[in-house]
Amino acid sequence: MSSFGFDKYRGIFAEYIGKVVRAPASLRYKAAAYSLLAVVCLMTQQQANASSKKNGFSRIANGLYHTVAIKSDGTLWAWGYNGYGQLGDGTTVDKLSPVQIGTNNKWISIAAGYSHTTALKSDGTLWAWGFNADGQLGDGTIVNKSSPVQVSTNHKWFSISAGCQHTIALKSDGTLWAWGRNDLGQLGDGTTANKSSPVQIGMDNKWVSIAAGRDHAIALKSDGTLWAWGLNEYGQLGDGTTVGKSSPVQIPFGSTAQGIISGKVTKSDGTTAILGATIEALQSGSLINQTATDSSGNYSITAAAGIYDIRVSSTGYQTLLKIGISVKA
Repeated sequence: MSSFGFDKYRGIFAEYIGKVVRAPASLRYKAAAYSLLAVVCLMTQQQANASSKKNGFSRIANGLYHTVAIKSDGTLWAWGYNGYGQLGDGTTVDKLSPVQIGTNNKWISIAAGYSHTTALKSDGTLWAWGFNADGQLGDGTIVNKSSPVQVSTNHKWFSISAGCQHTIALKSDGTLWAWGRNDLGQLGDGTTANKSSPVQIGMDNKWVSIAAGRDHAIALKSDGTLWAWGLNEYGQLGDGTTVGKSSPVQIPFGSTAQGIISGKVTKSDGTTAILGATIEALQSGSLINQTATDSSGNYSITAAAGIYDIRVSSTGYQTLLKIGISVKA
């Protein structure tokens, strides 16, 4: 009975043996039979519970119309819409119930975008499949895949997150990487050009956690600072503006004070106001905040303490209006 883990039931079995010994002689055989049955039933139930837990799901992720999951045994499963191969079963046929993806049992983490999927194995390799028009699979192509393909040959991938049509990931060395659609700066590499292979975001190696939204991303460093980039139409970057960023900007905590940059834009005669000119506050070439001049040519921009350049753009020209403006909050 050792194969059933009998040792951990020894105390329970001893309890029932005691009941048998204390039973009247005429009832001992019946008591022994019932006691043995009770112990066997208990062992069977607990073994069944353990088996059920072992075969249950431990990780889940959902895309727009598909779901992926990892079982406790390390196998990968998927179901739902499969028009772009996002289930990874080698077909583009929808599945109404879970189907196993391959036979590998080393899967440990998954992330699903709108129509693509990425997954991490215990050996540190990263795999992807599904829609790939913007390079979100990271395999160097823009061709859809209906089965998992490896993302580079690196074995140091540590964490993954998928946005609408982009993917971000951390390596075990603390570096941050991204690929896929980048029209809104959601990769954070300082450009708006799509990438079909992983590109490193900056040179920092202190990144510890990541999360991707539809068209923006957020990441945490080991020093506790929080950074964000990408679409910012609704203030989702948390930097106090609604201006999108193509490079990581730090999210200020608490009631960080803001300063004001103000001025007036006129034509060369020095008096005629320019209405509706775009005024941009820049730091190290990156756009921080922007506004437009009013009917009198005046503008006002809020910004955290720091040094800024002010760029003005209007019909037919663009120029730096002020350089090295110091803002004190």
